[in-house]
Amino acid sequence: MYDTWAQKEITTLEEAEHASKYIDLKKLKFNIEDLVPFTVGTGSKTVVVFTDPLCPSCAHLITDLKKVDSYSFKIVEVPALGDESAKIVRSLLCAKDKGAAFDIATGKDKPKVLDQRGNDCDTSPIGKRIISAQMFGVKGVPFMIRDDGLIKHGYEKGTLSSWLTGAN
Repeated sequence: MYDTWAQKEITTLEEAEHASKYIDLKKLKFNIEDLVPFTVGTGSKTVVVFTDPLCPSCAHLITDLKKVDSYSFKIVEVPALGDESAKIVRSLLCAKDKGAAFDIATGKDKPKVLDQRGNDCDTSPIGKRIISAQMFGVKGVPFMIRDDGLIKHGYEKGTLSSWLTGAN
């Protein structure tokens, strides 16, 4: 068996388990900025968070991540929950008012479709987000990739700090 992310042969069960739980974005030279994420925090450690604007668990996560220091969270909005989500995700990317888009993406305001710039908006980052989510095995949201590559499917309110420090 071969770990295509780490580019090495898997010879033990421990290596197989590790390969199923980690995605090393640094080794992949993956540029998260290509997905035009919203950034919360200014810490030196980066956590990538795939969310949907209509996802209740994502909203809990967004609330909790704003309370954590020493991390930068890259919020990648994907249209995981249908047509209304797709409209909101596009409007956040193409919003005339980037401040309003940030407020929605970071949970300050309720999700809604915003006024958009029109045809001059490059929507290719949405396609890149969807392709990236599929590549990383995102089956639902929220989905997180910690600075060291550990992944987490889903979110239970109040568990972010312990996951970030490796407690779960």
